[in-house]
Amino acid sequence: LRAALAAELPPALVPAAIAAIDAIPRSVGGKVDRRRLPAIVDSRGPGLPGTWPMSDTERQVAAAIADVLGMPGAVHPDADFFDDLGLDSLTVAMVVSRLRANPRTRAANVRMTYEHRTVRTAAAAIDGATGRRTTEVVRERTDAVGRPMPTAMACAQAAVLATLVVVGSQLLWMPDLARLALRDGNVTVIDALMLACVAVLAVPAWAVATLALAALAKWTIIGRYRPMRVHAWSWWHMRHWTVVRAASIVPWGLLETAGLAPAALRLLGARIGRNVHIHAGVRLSEGGWDLLTLEDGATIGQDASLRVIDLDAGCIEAAPVTVRRNATVETRAGMSGGAELGEGSILRPLSNLSAGEARAFAVLDGVPAVPVGEAPRLHVPDEPSPWVLRALAATALAAPSLAITALPWTLAVAWIGGRWHSPGIVVAAVAAAAATTVLLQGVLARLLGPPPDGRVSLHGIAALRMAAQSALVESSGRWLSGTLMWPRWLRLAGARIGAGCEISTVTDVLPHAVTIGPETFFADGIYLGGPTLRAGSAVIDRIKLGASCFVGNHAVLPGGTRLAAGTLVGISTSAELVADEPGSSWFGHPPFRLPRREVVEAPRELTHAPSAIRRLNRWCWEVARFGLPAVPVLVGVAWFDVLSGLEGRLTAAEFRLVALPCTTAATAAVLVAACIAMKWALVGRVRPGTHPLWSCWCSRWDFLYVAWGMWAAVPLSFLEGTLMLPAVLRLFGCRIGRRALLGPGFAHVVDPDMLRFGDGVTVQALMQAHTFEDRVLKIDHVHVRDGATVGANAVLLYGADVGERANVAPHSVVMKRERLEPGTAYEGVPTQPAAG
Repeated sequence: LRAALAAELPPALVPAAIAAIDAIPRSVGGKVDRRRLPAIVDSRGPGLPGTWPMSDTERQVAAAIADVLGMPGAVHPDADFFDDLGLDSLTVAMVVSRLRANPRTRAANVRMTYEHRTVRTAAAAIDGATGRRTTEVVRERTDAVGRPMPTAMACAQAAVLATLVVVGSQLLWMPDLARLALRDGNVTVIDALMLACVAVLAVPAWAVATLALAALAKWTIIGRYRPMRVHAWSWWHMRHWTVVRAASIVPWGLLETAGLAPAALRLLGARIGRNVHIHAGVRLSEGGWDLLTLEDGATIGQDASLRVIDLDAGCIEAAPVTVRRNATVETRAGMSGGAELGEGSILRPLSNLSAGEARAFAVLDGVPAVPVGEAPRLHVPDEPSPWVLRALAATALAAPSLAITALPWTLAVAWIGGRWHSPGIVVAAVAAAAATTVLLQGVLARLLGPPPDGRVSLHGIAALRMAAQSALVESSGRWLSGTLMWPRWLRLAGARIGAGCEISTVTDVLPHAVTIGPETFFADGIYLGGPTLRAGSAVIDRIKLGASCFVGNHAVLPGGTRLAAGTLVGISTSAELVADEPGSSWFGHPPFRLPRREVVEAPRELTHAPSAIRRLNRWCWEVARFGLPAVPVLVGVAWFDVLSGLEGRLTAAEFRLVALPCTTAATAAVLVAACIAMKWALVGRVRPGTHPLWSCWCSRWDFLYVAWGMWAAVPLSFLEGTLMLPAVLRLFGCRIGRRALLGPGFAHVVDPDMLRFGDGVTVQALMQAHTFEDRVLKIDHVHVRDGATVGANAVLLYGADVGERANVAPHSVVMKRERLEPGTAYEGVPTQPAAG
């Protein structure tokens, strides 16, 4: 660059220009005054005499950068994208999007710009990628069977839901028990203790009953699942959806925590070997169980995704997934239909294994996963699986947790007695019960003690104790995550948390093994310090984070992670390979360094050091969470009062078959309507913009999301897989086209106003329409155009735009402001055009 200055400027001006360049900030967020850099930008424009000679590809890259940065001329081919031109993580994605619109530079991707940081080297990389790979064009498949009948299926689904309401309402109507709680005068403490015992005993009974119902529905309606591709909204889809709805009411989380999920899967037709371990969070209710094979010693990690049933381009695909003997699928990793993980192999966190057979004893990593090394050959004892003893041990460990959950609520009933019609008393009682439950869960988590050192069997008592501790953290997190109370609760449970930390949802946490420095910020869905699983065993190691770290959504911080002060770990990134360097920023799979990222400046009093009135405002909104269950309670009381009045005036048939189910359905509708009304009252129509952490808007926005989870998520979950759910989501502010096929999870949406889906889309992704870097919420629209497909666990960041008929592979990440070209397939973290 200095030589270029000497060639371009009069000699007298060279020292001043060099001094100006030396004064340019090199830190994250530094601004570059491009008017002082005549050697970087030639104002005479590209192609004019005297400008630098460039190839066609180099000229395209330079023009895209000049367009994004608003430069009037040509960019020097050897100028550094980040240090000289001032590109950051946002503008890089915009440059790449412009390059993809040109067939000559369609192979460009975000990772390439970080690995090749000048116009000249980036153009060479694009030319090389274009020469060795062909961008995959999405072609319509014609092998699907079944005839789509969306109108007929909607009517049939409505009939099935009506039947569920009729049957379920009969189980809910227990007037004698309700009158005991609603009678004049207080319920005695003995009555409350008896109710708590009934509640504790009802949980395993409910698990057995619902599992039996799911098995009956599966074997009666579907029989045995076979590999096939079926059009959505066909008759087979209707049968499959009915089975999934029956399976969704099974308490799978309880079965996973107790280690009984393998036995449940065998009942549904899966081939499960001995000593199989299934960690918490694995979605097991999506059907296709006959196509799942887990051989002896197979280990499935936290939130792993075994997609024997998948959605693609308006179709449902059923294909086998096989995990061979002693193989391991790690945290949040996934396997697509047709994938086979070889014996003793390891699929690393956040990776996705595509269809095909993986060799034995391989370590696989990436999206899509490829072999990166050899897996260690561990000695795995062939122990008999003592599932009966595990069930007894799990019951003994679960009983205290269930008791401390049931007891405060039944004591609240005893305190309220006949005062149900006083809303203030109901709110106070509900809030006290919720707060007491959370406090007792923290105490119990601490009493469970630190995890054992070294390697432990996943089939022993120690593993059950760790699972119970993680379950307590997750249960309390539903109330406290993202609040000022959450770090305090984690300290109570045994973690070491510095002052000023902001922590949202954390998963698979063993609190005693966690140390977090002051002013660290965690986004949602962080996997924090979980055990490293290997072929039926677990290794626990401490995790230590320095001060002022930032960890993005769905990042994995496995046991043993060490992060230096000021480290940023981006969305869907594993920290295992992140360098322990202060102030560094990392993103991707595998992770790469971000030399410069987008920074939104905000006053420190809105991000770190708020005034007293802002602290009071936030405390009020966060404490108000404990009163949210009072609304369902009061609605339930009204439901009982209405039915009590109707019972004596109607015949038994009229009451049981008409009044009871209609009133029950109306009660669920009231809760959903109340949530919709709250949305428009608290935040209105949300528009793209920025909001500092300590703003009142952020508090209202967060309160709305928690209320949605407590009031409307359960009723809306029964509408998943139907065309009725998009209709309800439109009332919340979503813009969803016709015949949208949405995967699980859309019953609870964070940013409904930001979702813009076209006609005929197929979406199973996680919509990350906001981020919280630098403690400033940045929010913008996410577009999925007509006919596009976004695979399971893919993440679409704010400003992402998926073109018509484009296909985003599972577990991929679409960057902020990144545009994907129509009719093209993409994969990876960050995305790149898939190989043809």
